[in-house]
Amino acid sequence: MEPIRVCVLGHSFIRRLKDYSLTELENENLRLKPENFSVEFRATGGLTIKKLVKDEQFMSFINSPDIVFIQMGENDLDNGVAVEKLSRDIITAQPDL
Repeated sequence: MEPIRVCVLGHSFIRRLKDYSLTELENENLRLKPENFSVEFRATGGLTIKKLVKDEQFMSFINSPDIVFIQMGENDLDNGVAVEKLSRDIITAQPDL
């Protein structure tokens, strides 16, 4: 059985998580058993929903992940995007993942 493919996608929080996961061997793959899970990080500081949907590095997958964890929204809110609009933007972007 192939491992479950997990994509962890987001802004600087996720970039830092990736960096942390590379600091020690025990943190690799988010401490998940590699025979069960394969974790891929896609992150950049300052990422917003608008940037996410326009950037191929985030929205294109050779092998589609089984699970996508998205850490988003803080930069959008910080830039003045209303919570209601942000919620709609996230839901609209979701089918493209």
